[in-house]
Amino acid sequence: MADAHPPPGFEPLFRTSPFLDHLGPFFMRRLVDGTFVVGVRIQPHHANGRGVAHGGLLMTLCDIALGTFPALRPKVRLNAVALLDAINHPQARETLHLLLRDENPDVSIRAVRGAARLRDPEAVAALERSLRQPTLPPLVAAETVRALTQIDSPDAQRTLSEYAAADPVAFPHRGSDVVARQLRERRR
Repeated sequence: MADAHPPPGFEPLFRTSPFLDHLGPFFMRRLVDGTFVVGVRIQPHHANGRGVAHGGLLMTLCDIALGTFPALRPKVRLNAVALLDAINHPQARETLHLLLRDENPDVSIRAVRGAARLRDPEAVAALERSLRQPTLPPLVAAETVRALTQIDSPDAQRTLSEYAAADPVAFPHRGSDVVARQLRERRR
């Protein structure tokens, strides 16, 4: 039986259904802006075959938020990036790499930061591919330079050197002030 007592700072979720009752109990913490955080204590029956929380449970949490606050739908991708960034398994990594190419720069920047924390060759390759996109927004390009600087592997340094020497005509973001600033920071 799952513990029905809310964690500190949480209260029972205000809505329920037979499906939520089966998975829950779910909890919520109200935030100052009128939104809320949804939570559930992970139990053995929530696990997938790898022994971690099943993706269906995580999507149920997203569904609760979407169903309650339709106006928050544009923010869900941002929160999905934060969620996927914290999960370290191949599917999450695939999704994170897809989000590097999201049309919303806020999503891409969060994905870049997540890739930087992975610090692996796949993340460096994904960041390198991102820098090769001529239409990459300058803020995302600057964050990508910062991420590669943090990774500091030989591949990351090679990518940065090639990017620093790139023709700004071919890559318009390369000529932006914000990217130039990050490249100068890198040399310090």
